[in-house]
Amino acid sequence: MLQRNHFLTLFSRLTWVALGYLILLSAAESLVVLGLPHLGLLLHGLILAALFLFASLVNQSSQRQFLLALTLAPLVRILSLTIPLTLFPNNYWYLVVGGPLFISVFLITRQAGITRQMTGLVIDKFSLQLLVGLSGLIIGYAEYKILGPDPLVPALRWELIWLPALILLIFTGLLEELIFRGLMQSTATLNLGHYAIPYIAGVYAMLHLGYRSALDVVFVFGVGLFFGWIVKWSGSILGVSLAHGLTNISLYLVLPFLLEEPTAIKELLLPSKPEPYKVFVYASKSKLSANLNPSATDIWIIVSTCNSLPLHTSLSTIQNTEPLPVMQIPVFFMDSILLISSLDKPPPS
Repeated sequence: MLQRNHFLTLFSRLTWVALGYLILLSAAESLVVLGLPHLGLLLHGLILAALFLFASLVNQSSQRQFLLALTLAPLVRILSLTIPLTLFPNNYWYLVVGGPLFISVFLITRQAGITRQMTGLVIDKFSLQLLVGLSGLIIGYAEYKILGPDPLVPALRWELIWLPALILLIFTGLLEELIFRGLMQSTATLNLGHYAIPYIAGVYAMLHLGYRSALDVVFVFGVGLFFGWIVKWSGSILGVSLAHGLTNISLYLVLPFLLEEPTAIKELLLPSKPEPYKVFVYASKSKLSANLNPSATDIWIIVSTCNSLPLHTSLSTIQNTEPLPVMQIPVFFMDSILLISSLDKPPPS
């Protein structure tokens, strides 16, 4: 009993625990970025286990709430590394990972006695929340200029983007703000005081190391400070959830088509001095991926640069249900080929 009390005395002030958590979380994310996902996953697992252990030993409910809320950050990465996401289309990855996270949030809020008001799931200052939400369009534009990601859909058409947009709104906007500005920030405020907002913004930024951009980490930290201040001022995560969702919708569904060609297409453009070369593109009914090592069992389109064909060259012979022919197609058609190759039916002539 004396030993247990001594242990609790060492960790009665969570400042050092919180600092150690942030350092270890950063280290785990860095291992993943450096191409050591197994070590990163191991460290994330140790962080998760340590948090549950500490939460079981503290007596104050506010400290237990804070420690349990912090488990959600390593859990995000553990789920994203262990779930076989390649079995699903990439625009469903957020749903696949977000489903278990929603369940985890529910269980933690019940176990820790975290109220709905603490999570920010309230509606207050509605018109101002909508104004905050619209800031996501500006944030999305700024982050696109930093990252320039490829789109999650093959074309900017309503029938292709409405479901991915809804997924991004719920499983990145609402879910991530519920985790970081809802559970984490509210419980951190009870233990870290006015340091809570920058601390949680730091945790949030560290989970963006995977984008391999120091500028983006700094930018996301600033966004975290802005979102954190809005939630503290309004007591609601409505506005920041909408802003977060619109940021990702702009970033992954809209701006790649409005501002610039996808990176994958740009890399296939003709060089200044055209030289014939082959690009192998794997085609299936459900998904598409580039690969330079075709296997005998795969179906492949072989595309080579050629400037002699007219721009209206028919691609109607491309099908998914039988071996695909060798096509001599200008590489500038690559975006059209990618789109057509993913159709279940041959395109019209």
